This record gives sequence, C-alpha cells and structure tokens, in this order.
Amino acid sequence: MATILEISSFAGGINRKVSPLLAKIDEAYTIRNARLNKVGALRKRSGYRLIGNIPDTNPVQFIYPFYRVGVSPLRQLLRISGTRFYHLNEITNIWTDATGTITIDPNRLPASDTYANLTIIVNAASVPLRWDGTTLSNLGGSPPTGRVIAVFKDRVYTAEQNTVRYSAVGNPESWPAFQNFSAGLNDGDEITALTPYFNSLIIFKRNSIWQFEVDEDNQPLSLRPLAYGIGTDSWRTVWIVNGILHFTSRKGIYQFAGRSPEKVSYRIEEFFNNITGPENFVGWENNDMYHVFLGNIDGKTNLVMNYDTVLDYFGYDDSLDVRSTTTFINRFDQLRQYFGDSQGRVWLLWEGHADGANADGTGGTEIEMEYESHIFQIGNPTTPIELNEMAWRMEHDLNSPATLEVSADNEDWKRVAAMQKTIGVDPTIHAEISQAMDLKFRIHEISRFPGPSILQVVVNGNAPEGSRVLPKKYQPK
Repeated sequence: MATILEISSFAGGINRKVSPLLAKIDEAYTIRNARLNKVGALRKRSGYRLIGNIPDTNPVQFIYPFYRVGVSPLRQLLRISGTRFYHLNEITNIWTDATGTITIDPNRLPASDTYANLTIIVNAASVPLRWDGTTLSNLGGSPPTGRVIAVFKDRVYTAEQNTVRYSAVGNPESWPAFQNFSAGLNDGDEITALTPYFNSLIIFKRNSIWQFEVDEDNQPLSLRPLAYGIGTDSWRTVWIVNGILHFTSRKGIYQFAGRSPEKVSYRIEEFFNNITGPENFVGWENNDMYHVFLGNIDGKTNLVMNYDTVLDYFGYDDSLDVRSTTTFINRFDQLRQYFGDSQGRVWLLWEGHADGANADGTGGTEIEMEYESHIFQIGNPTTPIELNEMAWRMEHDLNSPATLEVSADNEDWKRVAAMQKTIGVDPTIHAEISQAMDLKFRIHEISRFPGPSILQVVVNGNAPEGSRVLPKKYQPK
C-alpha cells in the first residue's frame, strides 16, 4: 500500500479559473466559513453576537467610530437606522437616541469623516450634519451637499455628481464658493468615493480613477487620471489593508499601491459574473484580511468574499446580512469589527462560535464549514487505483468532529471518514469506493463549537506498476 494523495496545506485558496486538473494541490473549489488559523492549517471561522439593544427594525445603513481627543477624550460607536441617529452606551449596552430636531432621510446612504473633533456626515439629510459627542446639528458655513466625503491635508472634501468641493484650511464650516473642480469633465460618470492615500486624494468614479494633489501651500496642484475602465460603485468597499489600497468593482477586487490598480481576483472571477447591485457592496478590513459583502451569489445568501492580502488566498463566508461596517476601539481598548444588518441590529464580528448569538453569547445558529477540493487524477484514464483508507492529522484542539466525503469518477458524494481523533485512519473509503481514476474530497463540520484545526489529509491505496498518479507520482514500496 502506498500514499496515493497527500494534502499537507490548505493555503492555496479558491481557484475557479483553471481546469480542475491544472489546479495546485493546495487550491480548492470551495472554501466556505473557514480560515487559515496558521499557515496551511484549516479551521472554521468565528461567529458574531449582538451589540446593544434593537431600538428600531430599519436597516442600519450607517455605523461609524467617533473619537474625540484633547482634555475630554471620548469614544463612541454611532449608527443611523431609519430616521434616527444613535450612539452606543458601552456600559449599559443600550443605543441612545440623539437625533434631536434633525430630520434624517431614511432613503439616503450616509457617509462621514472626522475633523477637529467633529464627525461630519453627508447624504443623511438635506444638508451636511455635525456630531460633537453630545449634539447632532447642521454643519455651519453653508456647506455644499455631497454623497461622499474625505479629510485631506487639513481640508474637508465632498463630492456629488462630477464636482469636488473643499473647505477652507482648518475650518470645516467655511466653504468658499470658488473652491471646487471637476474630475473627468463631461464624461457622464459620477464620483463614488474619495480616499486620501500617501500624498494624494484618490477620486473614484464608476469607470475611472483620478489622482488629485496639492502644493506646499495646500492649493490645487494637479489632477490626472490613474485608470480608465476601472472604478467602483461603492465607496464602502475602499479600504487600506497593510498599507495597500483595496477596492471592489463589478469586475472584481483590485489593489492599488501607488502606480496603477492591479486586479487580484482572477481566480474567483465567476463569482462576479452577472453581478447585481454593486452599489450595495460593503467592505472592511481585519488584520491582514480584506472582506467584501457581495450579496446573493453562487447559490449562497449574503455572501462575503475574504481575501488574505499576505497569503494571496480567497475564501468566502455566507449568512452575513451586512448593510454597513466599521472598526472601533472599544472601552477595553480593543480594536474590533462591527456590522449593521437589514433588521436594525448591530453585531460584533468574530466573537464566539455561533452566528447571531445574543449579547451574552448564548443562542445563535450553527456555523457550517465546507472545504471542497478540485479533482485529483490519481490513475490514468484507463487504469483505476485501488483505494484502501483515508488518513488525517489535526492539532490537539479537537472540539467537534468533522466528516470526510469523497466523490470518485464523478459519482455522488459518499462519507468515508468521521474525523474524531487528532490522528486517525479510516478504511471506510474501500467499502464505499473500492476503485477510482479520479476523486475529489470534501471536509464538512457544523456545530456551535470551534471545530478542529485540520493539518493533513492522506489517501492510501494500491496502483498498478507504471500508472501515472497526480499530483504525486506513485512510488512502489
């Protein structure tokens, strides 16, 4: 008996671009609700639990971290849902309504940035708003309306349609009428995002990207195109991860490190085929990971694509009803990720081992992890391999069993092993599938527990002398 197939790393990520027989041994067809907890080791992702009460059931279109520095520092997590503006009392875990006399339009998508201890919010009402930690009010100085906002070089910038407007230096409530410019004059496209990056303001449109720079006196210096035919429909997908700008368009996921955008999502292009609603894409970052909510894709509901920017690795999660996201340093001085959903709830991400748990961590639904390999040609097209057993190796942190299923020669899936030990061998594969010319395997685990860390999967069997075995040539013992 010999080792026919040995998988000692799961670090290749999803690759649906190549023929299954050309995929690398550590690449997969599906990686769902899973993470690499160490380089090459596979484990189910963590869950999320409720933060605060549910003051209304309208979609949470806006959550944002407010930080005030100086003699009276303050941290607050803000939200807008329906016509109400709230901040979270972290001690009581209650959302406090601070809308006051402001009329918020529930049909708008608010955007915000912070300058001079003020959070400035555009596209939430008929005029821009300001929050100082206590009171929500209209921004002074007759500011222009805008759909997107950014703070760059001691000025506040807003944009709507094709026009960018900017405040006086050091004063977000002074807006001289002449301080504006157009990006891509008369091209029929609209500005969708403003993002400071290095020494420039990056201006995104749906189908182009522009770079704006100022001189040493903070006066406009240059505006030049960075790319045509590439842009974004959603400012919420634009995030800087490990110093590199990431964004998502209807064409895929891109990186930008200062010269020109580079597409990184070729291996998962089929997820972007026939995409709908790119303006609803929502992104966020978590350590080395770039996450983006794409919606209902690939037969999955509320799919979130995950990209490990260091390991160049794609996987996806499902059942995350994301309408807005932010990172926030909480009262325990921890940087955490939060998202608002379509039912008026805000959730703390990557907490516990169930989805939708209560604030105290109880309840919630089980998380289902799935890993499906590509097809491995273990025998030549005319000579099958005799299969004897499946073996596996896991770390010594087994909390719930996983199962191994195999599909041979394009037949239905058959369970061939239950992974209940950290090191195990199961001969069930021989009883279910005695011979095969090609096979693929699937790892499955569903529970409210952490799940095992899977390090290695091995298929043992016998091959006729001289048969061709991929991805590892058969060596008779």
